Amino acid sequence: MHLQNSHALGPEYRLLQVPPPARTDHIKRKYLDIPYASISPAQKLDIYLPDEGEGPFPVIVSIHGGAFMGCDKADAQVEPMLQGLKRGYAVVAVNYRLSWEAKFPALVHDVKAAVRWIRANAARYGFDPKRIAAWGGSAGGYLAVMLGVSAGVKELEDLTLGNADQPSDVQAVVAWFPPTNFLKMDEWLAESGLGPQPGMEHSGPNSPESLLMGAQITQIPERVKAANPETYVSPAAPPFFISTARRMRRCPCNRPFFWRRNWNRR
Repeated sequence: MHLQNSHALGPEYRLLQVPPPARTDHIKRKYLDIPYASISPAQKLDIYLPDEGEGPFPVIVSIHGGAFMGCDKADAQVEPMLQGLKRGYAVVAVNYRLSWEAKFPALVHDVKAAVRWIRANAARYGFDPKRIAAWGGSAGGYLAVMLGVSAGVKELEDLTLGNADQPSDVQAVVAWFPPTNFLKMDEWLAESGLGPQPGMEHSGPNSPESLLMGAQITQIPERVKAANPETYVSPAAPPFFISTARRMRRCPCNRPFFWRRNWNRR
């Protein structure tokens, strides 16, 4: 994915290149474009099951990235997760409302609704409702982390989306370069010597983070705090694997800051 500030193209950022479709023709058991809620056409998921066995299969919830504004559950971002089929995992790839359709916390409401749907339909598809892991990169990593740290936060759960009797917690998180504090991203980029590049500041009025929040993030610090995963970190969180890239301009994540300042103080 390549992101560009479209000063010459319009008032907002846009994705200039998106991943190709995932290669899934070889997967025998799959169920595609299943609605998990009914407010938006975006609220759909794809199910991939191992070729053999009836389960119950532990579940990988695959969450695509795309700067909160693009990409899809069926693009190539799901291919690493699909390797889990060989190890007896089911893979459920989810779409969610993007920033051009709905603002925070809609996307968090959506992925939590998807997890509740998975549990409600565990018997039908052979899922193990007690073993669900969230996995994503970039914006998908953000949502995977949010699933891991915000269990029980009422403001981040919209039970009207369905299956209100089911919990939305997960038992493990894999997150690749997730943003964990929107207001710190430019600072972390500067510390790493990568920028931010002029016109590509995360704190700018048309940045992906500001578009997600519906206002320039520097003008709404309390609302941004509610959107930052590090706000909710506690020892009650499940096991995490967070991977970052030293030269990642799009999604800087200060891993030591994220864990040391928040986990140990709770």
